[in-house]
Amino acid sequence: MRDTPQVLMVDDNPADVTLAMEAWAPNAQRIQVKFAGDGDHAMAYLDGMEREDNAPPDLIILDLNLPRKNGRSVLADLKADPKRRAIPVVIFSTCHRGEFIRTSGAENSHESRGSAGEAGQTGKVYPPTGRLELWM
Repeated sequence: MRDTPQVLMVDDNPADVTLAMEAWAPNAQRIQVKFAGDGDHAMAYLDGMEREDNAPPDLIILDLNLPRKNGRSVLADLKADPKRRAIPVVIFSTCHRGEFIRTSGAENSHESRGSAGEAGQTGKVYPPTGRLELWM
């Protein structure tokens, strides 16, 4: 068991990662943040944690528009896995379409209640466009 909460941020945009690092910097002693640049790396990281008998992250912040394995596939895989489906997932994406989750396949998970907002993610946050918006 960890002493500090752990967040896994899955995002391929260096600007979003930099803004997140700046936002979390004041809490660096109280929270551990890991980064993955695409869905394949995120799943490999989670697989490695499981092989080493480490607890999964306490929160996953997931971009949908990722290279290789996209965020929709990651979300569907997380929610299909009994060991991982309870991990809270917040969508952090510039995707503005109402169908962003319904197209993921996650709607087939047992937690789905038929709406995009309930298809596996815990929340959705649009990335800020700059530092000023980040702090507002």
